[in-house]
Amino acid sequence: MGRFDEKRLRHYNALLAEQIAELMRELMRVESTFRAQFGIDPFVRLKPETVVRDLTREILRVKQANREMEQDLLALAAVEGVKAYLKKLRRRPASDNFYDLPF
Repeated sequence: MGRFDEKRLRHYNALLAEQIAELMRELMRVESTFRAQFGIDPFVRLKPETVVRDLTREILRVKQANREMEQDLLALAAVEGVKAYLKKLRRRPASDNFYDLPF
């Protein structure tokens, strides 16, 4: 009877090991998708507090960019604003424009 229980135990252990491997693959898939979606380096260790901090920083950056675009839009409403905006673009270093190219 002891041998039967040992055989059953090995069977359950094998099933559990298979389930663990499946869960690890699923975790890697979900983590990989998350990293790709938010541009997170695949070699950086993910921790909830780090992700929340980085996402908070990104949210602030996007809000600031939105505010700047809203200001530019208001400035472009008048002819004087368009002239000022064009002068601002001309003063910008040429290297900034490189990353705006569509390739």
